[in-house]
Amino acid sequence: MCSAIRRIAARSAHIGEYEALVENVLAGLCAANHGIGLTLAALPAKVRGFDVVKEKGMAEAAQLKAQLLAEFHAAAATAAERAA
Repeated sequence: MCSAIRRIAARSAHIGEYEALVENVLAGLCAANHGIGLTLAALPAKVRGFDVVKEKGMAEAAQLKAQLLAEFHAAAATAAERAA
């Protein structure tokens, strides 16, 4: 029973993280980073499986998310500099 509760809590936490990610993407979205934003929004679709397989996918998605967020914000900053 405790493991089921932990899974539900973890799932809720991941949903909250995804919602925060989407809000972040929407707040900084521009033509220059649109494609990266779409890739970020689609990251959860890459996480599949159960237990160890899912954990591995989540770790890989977290690394990719960090890299893509950096690229996303850099593209927006570059676009803003060019517009100024």
